[in-house]
Amino acid sequence: MIPLKLSLKNFLCYRDDVPPLDFSGIHVACLCGPNGHGKSALLDAITWALWGEARGKTQDDLLHFGQDEMWVELEFLARDTKYRVVRRHSRGGLQGRRGASNLELQVSSGDGFHPITGNTMRETQAKVQQIIGMDYDTFINSAFLIQGRADEFTNKSPGERKEVLGKIIGLGRYDEFQERSRHEAQEKERRADDIEATFQFMRGEIARKEDYQQDLNRVTEDLRVVSESLVVKGHEAEALRLQVQTLEQKAQETLGLEARIPQIEGEIGHFREESHRSTSRIEEYRG
Repeated sequence: MIPLKLSLKNFLCYRDDVPPLDFSGIHVACLCGPNGHGKSALLDAITWALWGEARGKTQDDLLHFGQDEMWVELEFLARDTKYRVVRRHSRGGLQGRRGASNLELQVSSGDGFHPITGNTMRETQAKVQQIIGMDYDTFINSAFLIQGRADEFTNKSPGERKEVLGKIIGLGRYDEFQERSRHEAQEKERRADDIEATFQFMRGEIARKEDYQQDLNRVTEDLRVVSESLVVKGHEAEALRLQVQTLEQKAQETLGLEARIPQIEGEIGHFREESHRSTSRIEEYRG
């Protein structure tokens, strides 16, 4: 993390008339001056902006005397990307009202800074620490020695020193890689088990190949018999269809004859009358 620009208001000994402190182009800097002129306050402003911590003081203790709110804005460079963090705090009021704090995180792009603030301060703080690569405790035991606490690291227990060193050299990343590798190994093992189960199923199916072949031959023979039966039944159906057509034709002829019966009966009656008249005439001629 490389600081680029620091702005603040009502933080410790600084009021609201403080011009921004630009670190651009500065590779090595030395803060010097009489005690109580705000040298350490500038460093406190950086740690408070990033982690919300400043030499063990409470939030309200960091407010300039007589003021009710403060803020610190820090632009910094991390992993070749420019970020800006803005932390604000307002003093708690009377009747036990608690103070309010706010944390904003922004990232720079071609057209300025854009917010990447989380849904909560805890989430945003986690993003800041992830970008910087260390927490406050690691920072004050490695890159920054607080005035009067130069032995902070040596006073820690062996386990705590190991933890701090692990954070400094990035051992946590190896733990992350190990966890990721374990995750991937478990996933690959699960996939291997699935493939093995599929392979065993396929081997079982191959072992039953002869049974399947016999079933196929039996079904094929049944299909042949059914096909031949269908051909015979087809011929029988065609013969029956022809018989039906013949019977339907005769039925139509019968209907036609039945329709002519009244006409024929009328003609028979007419012929009988003609015969009767002829017979009568013959008898007359004989007499």
